[in-house]
Amino acid sequence: MTCTRSALIEEARSWLGTPYQVFQNCKGAGCDCGGYCYGVWRNVGLLPSDAMPPRLSSQWYLNRTDEIIVRGLQSHGAIEIPLADAKPGDVLTFQYGRAQSHMAFLLPRGQIIHSYAYKHMVCIDPLESLMPRHPHAWLVPGLTDD
Repeated sequence: MTCTRSALIEEARSWLGTPYQVFQNCKGAGCDCGGYCYGVWRNVGLLPSDAMPPRLSSQWYLNRTDEIIVRGLQSHGAIEIPLADAKPGDVLTFQYGRAQSHMAFLLPRGQIIHSYAYKHMVCIDPLESLMPRHPHAWLVPGLTDD
């Protein structure tokens, strides 16, 4: 299973405007950040059609240090890379509360695309706006340069 970075970004952009909905992952209908990333990966063939993000309480990150999202990424073979080495199409995780608990795709020109509760939809934001959230970069197996 392989996919080019440009194909992943094209699929990620096709979700723009999808409403934010906790525990969902349906393009056009609703998704949270994990559902969004897993949905994009499934649609481009990087994950099996039955792969789902870890289920967790919508407030778990406030009081827990469990790196549930990190373990989920690692279970699919993702490896952490230096943020400076991240390329468009790589996934970033961000710390909210006490754990890495938000996911987004890196886009060109220092932007990210994510399902963001604060904006109620899949949207594009400057990476700089989330830098205080201690981003980590991850490379998902099968993602290839164009």
